[in-house]
Amino acid sequence: MAAANVQTERVIQEVRLRPCLWNLRDNTYKNKDAKLKVWIDVCEAVCPNFGDSSGEEKKQIEKAVQLRWKTARDAYMKCRANLKTSKSGSAGGVKKKYIFFDIMTFLEDTKDFEPTYESMASTSSQSSQNVASTSSHNSESTPDLPSTEETFQTPVLASPKPWQKKKRDV
Repeated sequence: MAAANVQTERVIQEVRLRPCLWNLRDNTYKNKDAKLKVWIDVCEAVCPNFGDSSGEEKKQIEKAVQLRWKTARDAYMKCRANLKTSKSGSAGGVKKKYIFFDIMTFLEDTKDFEPTYESMASTSSQSSQNVASTSSHNSESTPDLPSTEETFQTPVLASPKPWQKKKRDV
């Protein structure tokens, strides 16, 4: 089988069976040697005469199979993003799904689709609550001392915004 005759659907099915190629949570995902062996397994499954090929032909088939997977994955991700951002109703228009979209939904389970949370906002609000509770506690025990909030407040200086250029005097 020539490198040009690689069937996309077959490549997707074989990659799906090997999570170390697509699942970021898999233990062997970062192991290059293990992934190389798995790609050879995929090539053997997709191209029945892969073992009989010469070294140069094997490299071409490996490149073609990996490129076919990358192209399919990229097309799926692009289609997924377009479907997420498309408008609903008559303003949305008709969006066609990628031909292999339905069989590639196993990629939804990968790490990069997990929601992200901003930890800085919750941390700063918690610390300001702690400071407020501490200062109220301090003011009750010793009324003649200023609260910690009053003592440690410093004025905030306005810094120039990075996208604004400084004006030069001519």
